[in-house]
Amino acid sequence: MTAVQRVLVVGSDSHAWLAAAALKRAFHRRGLDVCVLDLGATGDAPVARWTLPSLLGMLSLLGIKETDFVRRTDATFKLATEHRGWQSATSRFLHAHGELGIELAGVPFYRYLLQQAVRRSKERHELYSLAAMAARSGRFARPMSHSRLTSSFTYALHVPEASCAAYLREHAERLGVRRIEGRLEHVALAPSGDIDELILANAGRAKADFYVDCSGRAGRLIGRVCDAPRDDWSAWLPNDRMLSAAAAPIDDARAVTETIAQETGWLWRLPLARSSAVGFVYNSAFLSDEAAIERLVSFGAVRSEDVSRTVLSQGRRQRFWERNCVALGEAALEIEPLAGASLHFTQLGIATFIEMFPIARDTRLETIEYNRTVGEYADSLRDFTIAHYMTSARSDAYWAAARAAAPPLRLQHKMDLYAATGRIELLDNEVFDETDWAWLLLGSGAFPDRIGLHSQSTLSNLRSGDLVGLRESIERLAATMPRHMDFVRQHG
Repeated sequence: MTAVQRVLVVGSDSHAWLAAAALKRAFHRRGLDVCVLDLGATGDAPVARWTLPSLLGMLSLLGIKETDFVRRTDATFKLATEHRGWQSATSRFLHAHGELGIELAGVPFYRYLLQQAVRRSKERHELYSLAAMAARSGRFARPMSHSRLTSSFTYALHVPEASCAAYLREHAERLGVRRIEGRLEHVALAPSGDIDELILANAGRAKADFYVDCSGRAGRLIGRVCDAPRDDWSAWLPNDRMLSAAAAPIDDARAVTETIAQETGWLWRLPLARSSAVGFVYNSAFLSDEAAIERLVSFGAVRSEDVSRTVLSQGRRQRFWERNCVALGEAALEIEPLAGASLHFTQLGIATFIEMFPIARDTRLETIEYNRTVGEYADSLRDFTIAHYMTSARSDAYWAAARAAAPPLRLQHKMDLYAATGRIELLDNEVFDETDWAWLLLGSGAFPDRIGLHSQSTLSNLRSGDLVGLRESIERLAATMPRHMDFVRQHG
């Protein structure tokens, strides 16, 4: 068997450069040669991304200073996502990053809020989150470790795709990652079925022991070595188009991603340091592309010629790792950006691959375990995204169609158990934790019929008045934070 000494990453976006930098950083003492075949822009990515807090940890592991990354990429901070119009024309709720309340004698705080709702004494759950209160009021500060409350939240970033990819490329090259340019003409296979080499335009060739496919939705490499069909999620996630565009800056912008439900899809908007970005995710069976572009142009005050257009085919590979090729980014999974987890899913794939990095070319056991683990990550991301539509109360034909298909069995079980007991069951390798699900279910007004007996007993004597001090402390701390955009300019 031949040990893996050379890895070729194929792609040009943030997924590709994140993978290349992570592999080089992880195995630099082993002398692993990492090269990126830069294919140029694929048009798959939106003009900007909202992320999850895990990106900050990944940047730190790569040796990247957060302040430098934020300043040089035109990024801003993200404390929450605000979902508007998902229940009714005037409804809105936040999904904030970080804790919700405090643990009560071993019982998660969200169950107290559920008990209050069951008792018809519903409370505003956002009042018990420092991240949510700061986000609502347009304020931001990094967590501080000197008290439980000031360390009770975390945050993510809004970042333009082009500047993010450029920054990661520069950093990867400093780490020793090589870069070549070329147009991929053909993927040549060895008699074993492994990828032997890549044939480029102008008779060029690129050869490695292992290949990382970040070529976008086309999956130029993984599609050549793996003939397994994709899992098609369109029955549950029927949106098949995504538009995005750069827009003018937002005055005094909050650290918030906005999603705004429409009768045929949902719009989004996020702030950047010197601009903003807008987008529209929709189903072409309910709205023509021309009408969708007009909607986005009106919403974002952008020009139609500046709108980036992407065709979505939501689903995932059944096998992400096949022979000497692993797929990351859109080559592995296509899903609308509602949960902001695109880069997070790639990070999970990278981390799992590094853990199972092949010692030799015979990778049958590692491949099986990788595909099982990453498949569970993918399905949990799918379920969390579907749950936004399941819990919507809108009656438009588009929304009714999105709820028409019976949900995946694992999601149906989760929702049934929650409805019966107020318990949020987490399976292995879930992307979102119990608190994330609580934010979604509380915000959408999806309350259980009852909560479990143990929670009832523990919380039986607790009343809203007992928590006045907690609410006041959160409100007071949020008010002391600087304005979000002031923080970006001064401390980014």
